[in-house]
Amino acid sequence: MLTHSDRSGIVPFMLIYNQTTLAFRNRCLNFARLIMAKEMGISFGRNRFKWKNFSIPLSFVIFEHPTFLGHFNSHIYQIGLNKKLMYTAKDKVLKDIIRHELAHLFCFLTHGRTVDDHGVEFREICRNFGWDESVYRAYMNVENENDKIEGDLKSEKIIERIKKLLNLASSENKHEAELATIKANQLLLKHNLEHINSQNEEEDVVVKRVLEGSRKTSKHQAIYEILTTFHVQPVFNHGRGHFYLEILGDRVNVEIADYIANYLDLELEHLWKMAQKENEGLKGLANKNSFFEGMAQGYKEKMREQKTQIDSKALVLLKKDLEKKSEVVYSSLRYTSSKGSSKGSEGRKIGKNMGRDLSFRQGIDKKQKSGTGLLSWLK
Repeated sequence: MLTHSDRSGIVPFMLIYNQTTLAFRNRCLNFARLIMAKEMGISFGRNRFKWKNFSIPLSFVIFEHPTFLGHFNSHIYQIGLNKKLMYTAKDKVLKDIIRHELAHLFCFLTHGRTVDDHGVEFREICRNFGWDESVYRAYMNVENENDKIEGDLKSEKIIERIKKLLNLASSENKHEAELATIKANQLLLKHNLEHINSQNEEEDVVVKRVLEGSRKTSKHQAIYEILTTFHVQPVFNHGRGHFYLEILGDRVNVEIADYIANYLDLELEHLWKMAQKENEGLKGLANKNSFFEGMAQGYKEKMREQKTQIDSKALVLLKKDLEKKSEVVYSSLRYTSSKGSSKGSEGRKIGKNMGRDLSFRQGIDKKQKSGTGLLSWLK
């Protein structure tokens, strides 16, 4: 299992990492340092600034979204900016968006999470720093002249094909289900090998936060384990009294894994209740935790058996490429092991059997696109 406690969490969108977006992020960081020094009287170093007697972390990320321009995440002191701004925003506009998000940061530091996103307190902070309506308004019209950042048709077609194969994998015909699962994995593998062989330095490395909460449970751990079979790197990321499950990898893989994670978040609970109905003595938290552990173990065993029909050298190449992508995004990763509990052996056995039959029956929702051209800020 991989955890990463030093890096701040992410905005609830897909984050984009390549040479261009990293350069844009550094440009935004420099703008933020100038604004904080000259307009706010605050020194912002490499990744922290001093406020009263506190040393506050602050990080910037670049994300994709059809309407939102920016976002401040108060759980982990992070500002996100839309990738579109690289192509559409002049320096003055970009600086105003950064000022807007910095105002959210200082509104949180001063008042906590109890105030309205763009209410009286937020506007008062803007005025105190000498910022007018161009900063504190919640909406801004920014021309979107670059359609390529909305995704690509080829990726959408691959996702749709994999979706159909995952639906076939729920067939009552065991032979048909196994063939569909193998074909889905082969399609993902082929797609990834094509990207690796293209040697495109500007290839996007994407990250998406798929689940979050105040406490990590055995169900979240089971989801983590299952996601590792979809050619992505899951990472548990911890903020203040909060955790996030992020997934990193190729865009197509991340889109598929995002669907799988959200599906499992509900489906695993449903399967636990089903198992309880079928087994009268299946009760208690120990059995529930072991049941989820068994589900992940059973599913991974099935996938390992099926991967014997897939080129092992290709899998090794893909693993190395994923490790390289992880290094681009995360400065450090900590490896920890998750040991199964000795309690709840009955739950683990039942879960393992059900895990071998686990399938994903729902479709993948296509992205909702806005035709208004009106971009908004988030808190």
